[in-house]
Amino acid sequence: MPASRRDELVETAMKVFCAHGFHASGLESVLRAGGISRMTIYNHFKSKDELIVAALRRRDEIFRNRMMKFVESKAKASRGRLLAVFDFHENWFNAKDFSGCMFINASAEFGDPDSAPRRVAAEHKLEVVRYLADLCAQCGFNNPRHIADQLNVLIEGATVTARVVGQVQGNGSDPGVSARLAKEMARCVLDQAKREAALPKIVFTPRTAPRPSPSRPSRSGTPFRPVFPGSPPLNPRTLASRSRSSRSLD
Repeated sequence: MPASRRDELVETAMKVFCAHGFHASGLESVLRAGGISRMTIYNHFKSKDELIVAALRRRDEIFRNRMMKFVESKAKASRGRLLAVFDFHENWFNAKDFSGCMFINASAEFGDPDSAPRRVAAEHKLEVVRYLADLCAQCGFNNPRHIADQLNVLIEGATVTARVVGQVQGNGSDPGVSARLAKEMARCVLDQAKREAALPKIVFTPRTAPRPSPSRPSRSGTPFRPVFPGSPPLNPRTLASRSRSSRSLD
């Protein structure tokens, strides 16, 4: 089915914003890149911000679908798929059109954390973490979300390093090296999680209160009567009578 004019507009805007940024790219640059009329934009979007949000959502859909297809084609076991996520990022970092993460860039350009672009960017990152957490759960780890958060931090750090350092001439010009280093660290995280999952589970059972001991005679000969909370006190005359009775028996 051929793409609609709206889809073509969103696709073009996504490529322009990803390559040149959001604030630096005006609507005219989107129109020129896609051969789209200004009327087409106004027919589908009320503002540039609405177009930016649509472009971000489209990028989220494309990115996660590509990542999951790549991962599933590289490994069948859950652990292997977790590591394949880093292979996917290495390929992405080494691509000619790599311009950093569009969602990180959106967070940098839009200062208001409640703005629509920031919310879409955050949701994209959370969806990636959920995907990692599902794979961690399949591995049988004790705390899948915690492990997924650790792996995601490695991915985010590798992404920024690939853009800031890896693409600069004189630094080796190998953006993929950050993904390989992150993959090595990810192995350590997964190995530790596997060891923790293999430890025996320690179950703590509450201790029961000891039963009260029966009455026993005291050294004076007066039977010992344990006093428990809520029990009525003994009458002093009763105690004296018991004491005289015990002496008369002696």
